[in-house]
Amino acid sequence: MLLRGSWIKRPDADVDQTVHYIIEGTGVNGTDYEWIPDHVTIPSGSSYVDVYIRPQVLSDLKMLRTVSLKVLDTVGCPNNPVALTILSDTISILDSVYVSVFPEDAVICRGETVRLDAKSNYYDYLVWSPDYVLSPSLSDPVVYVRPDTSLSYLATVFIPWSGCDAVVDTSDISIFNADMVVDLDYTTDSDPLCVYDTVTLQAIGGYSYAYFNRFNDLLGRGSELEVIVPDRVYEYIVLATDEHGCVDSAVVSVQAEVCCEVLVPTAFSPNGDGLNDRFGVVTYGNPESFRLEIFNRWGERIFIGYKPEDTWDGTYYGEDRISADAGVYFYTVQGVCYDRSMFHKRGDLTLVR
Repeated sequence: MLLRGSWIKRPDADVDQTVHYIIEGTGVNGTDYEWIPDHVTIPSGSSYVDVYIRPQVLSDLKMLRTVSLKVLDTVGCPNNPVALTILSDTISILDSVYVSVFPEDAVICRGETVRLDAKSNYYDYLVWSPDYVLSPSLSDPVVYVRPDTSLSYLATVFIPWSGCDAVVDTSDISIFNADMVVDLDYTTDSDPLCVYDTVTLQAIGGYSYAYFNRFNDLLGRGSELEVIVPDRVYEYIVLATDEHGCVDSAVVSVQAEVCCEVLVPTAFSPNGDGLNDRFGVVTYGNPESFRLEIFNRWGERIFIGYKPEDTWDGTYYGEDRISADAGVYFYTVQGVCYDRSMFHKRGDLTLVR
């Protein structure tokens, strides 16, 4: 830093002239800046002199300091002189600008948030960059970032009017699972896929998997999981964890039909040959309630089933099963579908021996 006393005019340029001045300001001579004397000599042949103000490198400055030099003259009567400032100039001494960011680096999982804390002695001139997923603002000393790729955040302190260079510190954020891609799909043997049918969920892209429904109920774990589809449109979520413990998710939506058509055969032959040995309904759906009843020609009920899978083997009467005679029998089948519609069928069937 330099005070150039070009305003100090020599009355006699051929003679060295000593100029005395008063050192004022908030800065302490010899403490906040290198010691300077209270006078300076203007060499012959010159019309000015340079006064150098050099801040102490190890000075423990806590605030802005100033240095003022005043050249005085006495005016008035010789017996009553008055000091009058004829020349004056002031410079400002700034503390050494610093900024330090914590943490210097961090490794996180994608989606996690990191707190960055910048320490500086000039917070009013602090600016973060870039502004990517950074909050609350670029000028706050403490910010929170959530990058989805590896990224370096810079804290810069620049004081335009100081003449000092910008000071920068960085925090390097790396992402463990930047390339992690989780996918969830399903397979089924049902065609069409009906409400209450089963599907097999299949996940890829992680090390371990946990499956949930839309109500956040845990359904199971593993790379595959068989589940029932309880609605016409139903979402399943998988949380996949990689080897670093990072978690990512995927969602699949399963669409099912309200299948409730019931088909009833007209005959069967329970002769043990493995072909058409049992009588039952054929349905692609999963009724919420179901009942199949079979009666003989005298109106006696000889079979009842409560699920579409329940079928008659051609026998009756408890544990001591008696083979029913060949002939004509009667059935009724009724139930309630998923959409609350009802079905009710009745007819006859032929038992062939």
